[in-house]
Parts: sequence; structure tokens; C-alpha cells
Amino acid sequence: MVYDFNGRYEIKGSSQSSTAGIGLAAEYYHYISDSFGAGCGLLVQNQRSAGDIAGSFSFIPAYLSLKIRSTPTVPYKYGYAVAQLGYNIFSCSCDELSDTTGGVYYAAGFGFVYNQFVFELLWSVNRAKGKYGNADYDIEYSKYAFSAGYAF
Repeated sequence: MVYDFNGRYEIKGSSQSSTAGIGLAAEYYHYISDSFGAGCGLLVQNQRSAGDIAGSFSFIPAYLSLKIRSTPTVPYKYGYAVAQLGYNIFSCSCDELSDTTGGVYYAAGFGFVYNQFVFELLWSVNRAKGKYGNADYDIEYSKYAFSAGYAF
């Protein structure tokens, strides 16, 4: 379960604060050594709104991930740093915005695992494109998120 704090939604040269939201994520990691892991993941964000933009938006990023962790102790106790890079699907129910496409997703953060419970703080950026009238615009949504989950 992911809790997204209020983020920044930027389009048409203006930046507005978005509402907080929740999301669901699933990740898989393979540890090459005790300290280094590579994996992949998928995050589904709920719809949220921003400032005076009519409508709501969401992103669904799929990503590859690298994780560097401290030496784990039994049972499952360690800290880690993580970096993610991928592509996201952009969904917008905004009347003014059309022909939307997804874009690059990237994130970095840190966390810890305690008795298989995972806690993580992550900063992420979702990029997309869309048309407003006849003009093309870049869209950027950045946020901090707190995640709590379980490691199998």
C-alpha cells in the first residue's frame, strides 16, 4: 500500500499542488549478492486532482529497480537505498487536455525491512505529454510517497 503526499503537477508553464492519494504496488527482486539486488515493479495510482485543473489524472508506472541493502540479519532485518527507472501510462479525465501519452518514470528513496514488513520513503517523477488546444505540452508530476508492505 502506498500513500502519496501532496505532489506538484506541472503543465503549460504553471505548477500546482495535487491532492494526496493512494496506490498499490508489487515488486520482485533477485539478489545477486547479499547487498545488491535488481528487480521490477508496477505501481497503480488512484485518480487525483490538481489546483484549478478541471478533472483528475493518474499514472501507472512499470519500472526496473536497483536496490543496495545493508547485510541482512535473521529474520529479515536490514536497511536499503533504491532507484527506479521505467515508463508510465498517463490517464487524464481533463476536458481541456487531449492526445495524452505516457512518458519516463524515475524514483529514488530508502527504506527498511523488519520481520518481513517493508517501510519505504520514495521521491518520484512521472512525465507525460498532451495537447491543450493545438499546442503540445509536457506534463510532469512529482511527489513523495510512503509505502508499507510485506516481503515474501
